[in-house]
Amino acid sequence: MGKRVVSLFLACCLLISLAGAGLLTVSAAQLDGRNLSVSVDGREAVVVKAYQSSYDNNLLVSLRDLAAVLSGTEKGFSIAIEPDEEAGTRIVIRKGQAYTPVGGEGEPNTQLEVGDCIYASTSYNKLFFDDQEMRIPTYLHSPSEESPADIYVRMADLGMYFDLNLVYTGQDTLTLDTTAEYHYDLEKQQSEGYFQDLHGVVLGDANTGCILYGYNADVSTQIASTTKLMTYLLVKEAIDAGTLTEESVYTVSEDVYRLANSEDGIYRKKGKYGTLALGAEVTVGDLLRAMLVVSANEAATALAEMVSGSEEAFTQLMNQRGQELGLVSAVFYNPHGLPDYTQSPTASKRQNEMSAEDMFRLTQYLLNNHREHLTNITRMTKTDLPSFGQTPEGKVAYAKTTNALLYNFPDCLGLKTGTTNRSGANLVSALPVTDGNGDTHDLVVVLFGGEDDIERCEKTAWLFQYARQYYAQTAFPQQQVVEETTVVTVPPTTEATQPATMATEPTVVQTPEAPPEQPGKMLLMMGISFFAGAVVVLVVVILISKAGRKKDYNPKFGR
Repeated sequence: MGKRVVSLFLACCLLISLAGAGLLTVSAAQLDGRNLSVSVDGREAVVVKAYQSSYDNNLLVSLRDLAAVLSGTEKGFSIAIEPDEEAGTRIVIRKGQAYTPVGGEGEPNTQLEVGDCIYASTSYNKLFFDDQEMRIPTYLHSPSEESPADIYVRMADLGMYFDLNLVYTGQDTLTLDTTAEYHYDLEKQQSEGYFQDLHGVVLGDANTGCILYGYNADVSTQIASTTKLMTYLLVKEAIDAGTLTEESVYTVSEDVYRLANSEDGIYRKKGKYGTLALGAEVTVGDLLRAMLVVSANEAATALAEMVSGSEEAFTQLMNQRGQELGLVSAVFYNPHGLPDYTQSPTASKRQNEMSAEDMFRLTQYLLNNHREHLTNITRMTKTDLPSFGQTPEGKVAYAKTTNALLYNFPDCLGLKTGTTNRSGANLVSALPVTDGNGDTHDLVVVLFGGEDDIERCEKTAWLFQYARQYYAQTAFPQQQVVEETTVVTVPPTTEATQPATMATEPTVVQTPEAPPEQPGKMLLMMGISFFAGAVVVLVVVILISKAGRKKDYNPKFGR
């Protein structure tokens, strides 16, 4: 008992230190030890240590054990933990290089007893694949003070970023074929409910307007800071009309100053990124970068005041422009996406709303009309904001991206993140993908309602990788015209290893079906349709209807 208390205390201390360093991404989870049996290329199975994070099948797997068992194969990689000036240490993975064992690889995990667990969390520790910095959730664990740290990663990331095609053959038993590429099977993911807890998802082609995959695509939901894409559009249109320039100067108002110093502000007094002081003069260009890169809510309000004179007038313009663009589900209450409360003793909490499909249409419009200007901002991982003054350390004020995918996909066009308690973690991203003809398409993923940053990035990345696989094997006719409502998926294959192919006829993936109508309701409708006015027959139908209902069916509330 005492050891577990000490372990929990140390874990809490670690979490506090990680939070201070800006690395913490999720709350602490209970990690229970597991041992996996992994056979590589048909060879005798070996032990690969793992930890179960809170729930069955939610596994973190030892990279050192995998590196040892993959040594000498096409999928081999080396691991090094090196000093880093900014983060203290960094993890360096070099694909194709021989792994040097440090001891303990392949040895079973001994923390297997019920209750013999640790409490920790995965974090965006600084990690490099060769020379490319990545954002992959990892858990660092040392069995003892003398042991080198092992790196544990999630199973999903082993497929997407290490190209490891692990296949379950039993409980905690897996095989790995190093000659096979990881296969993105959309039908399988859909059938297993990979997207079902999300508020809405769309994978679409901004060049053709084709929606390749949609789930709850037409369901209106809270969009949080992805709102700022509409705010950007109106500011850009004002610039194009000549009423503003990026060098235009804005004087910080009381409203913007108050928002900057609220819990939802970025550039508060002594803020680490810099400060927006009351009455300070800042440029429209710097406000745009602050709004789109670090998602500064105060910058969105400032831009609204520049364009329309007030946030209220700008919001009216947002709703008007949304209707002009055919975004029928769009409802805006402000230019940033924060909750909006009505002035009432029983105040209503409202948030900007839109469906995933309408957000795709908005993003498509932006990429087709303002691609270069917009993505030159949204693909930045960090940018200076000279007109915002200085940081507490005396450096030039700056903005740092909230979009982790910019690190994992160097050609990602970025776009916008968004999070509130009600909306969940949202992400709108775009990635250029080449088809079988060598033509490039801007693929857009809209994901609403993720549990956290890790989920929204994982599922967006999975859809991007699926799109790459799909388009690489597909030759599109030039200037193909696709109906806007089409939702395309790959048809089921006869074998799991068969590569994806272009569907000869589009397959429509609909939102979840409504429950089937109750037998009583169907009979009642038939009675009304065929025997309207015949009172006796109608009575008989109603009686049959009641007999056909389930006992727990309440006709008042069950329809």
